[in-house]
Amino acid sequence: MEGPEIQFSEAIIDNGRFGKRVIRFETGRLAKQAAGAAMVYIDEDTALLSATTAGKSPREGFDFFPLTVDVEERMYAAGRIPGSFFRREGRPSTEAILACRLMDRPLRPAFVKGLRNEVQIVVTVLAINPDELYDVVAINASSMSTQLSGLPFSGPIGGVRVASSPTNRAPNGLPSRSTHSSRTPSSTWLLPAASPGTTSPS
Repeated sequence: MEGPEIQFSEAIIDNGRFGKRVIRFETGRLAKQAAGAAMVYIDEDTALLSATTAGKSPREGFDFFPLTVDVEERMYAAGRIPGSFFRREGRPSTEAILACRLMDRPLRPAFVKGLRNEVQIVVTVLAINPDELYDVVAINASSMSTQLSGLPFSGPIGGVRVASSPTNRAPNGLPSRSTHSSRTPSSTWLLPAASPGTTSPS
């Protein structure tokens, strides 16, 4: 579905014999009541929605920036539906908690100093390939939704994964793809995130 209100940009990553990957950033389709919203798709099996909202007025008595970053993993994203006994979603996974921290660290210093309005950034995993890592995509999605929100934010933030694995290499000597299954005890992963004014190696 395309329309005048939907804007998107696609990037094609060519991994040679390991195939191509398509990453699509989109806005204007979902979460229209949020201050800023962004959908990110990886190929045809992973989709994340990031929404940024903010309070209209500063909170009284706060001497810190009340920023909340949350990642919501849904069981239906992996094709599972809670049964009749356990109808509620479980507690956040370790991966979701770490993704929140990876998002918070580069985003927080990019807001104007002295901001006291409550800001909430929520990334919802709508569909996921179980072998896929979504933390880096979540960083970029949250940056895009925050940039679109109109808040005093010195973004955008760009996050990448730098990986080194002796067992999963392309012909040029670089890792072909970072997935759960490709990670070994000898793998080295770095997640730098940066904007024009901030740098945050994670």
